[in-house]
Amino acid sequence: MTLVTQDEFVPFEGEKYAMRTFRLHSLPWPTDALEAVGSADVRLRVTLSYFVEPSPSRRGWRQRYSYASHGLRFEIKNPTETPDEFIRRVGRAAADDEAGGAPTSSGSERWLVGSGQRNVGSLHQDIWEGSGQELAASGYVAVYPVGGWWKRNLRRDRLDLPVRYSLLISLATPIQGVDLYTPIATELRVPIVNEVVVT
Repeated sequence: MTLVTQDEFVPFEGEKYAMRTFRLHSLPWPTDALEAVGSADVRLRVTLSYFVEPSPSRRGWRQRYSYASHGLRFEIKNPTETPDEFIRRVGRAAADDEAGGAPTSSGSERWLVGSGQRNVGSLHQDIWEGSGQELAASGYVAVYPVGGWWKRNLRRDRLDLPVRYSLLISLATPIQGVDLYTPIATELRVPIVNEVVVT
């Protein structure tokens, strides 16, 4: 089962290009189906893709924030966090990234790549593996911005430009007979087409 979201937002505001917003996606999570999986394995794959405006100068290759116009990052809510705690953690992660410090831990050691390595370039992907019970309580994904040369150079002509992105979230389990698709399709009111196959 794969969910695809395409969205855009204006990430910066004011003379200092403060980050004014981020996107919080409340997922149409198949909670009952994931809880039915119980302690069995579920695999979550998150892919974030977006375009950047490359810097026209050569210095972009020497400094961390000089090549790309901006960056985006993603985080998923941990099972033990409340939505408010998750939002605060995302705010801290964005501030740490802006300050040039080490990436804030996502709080989960189950990521294959991890937040310290997956944020290179403009296509980020990571895989989380754990129990269905854990994932059932993690129905939020945040996409937040970090500065690039738009912010560093204080380009006023870029201040109100929206950034566009695609977010893909895939769920899979090796357990037979678990239907992850139908609960999501029902919540989103996706028509389910039945085909008659004649052989």
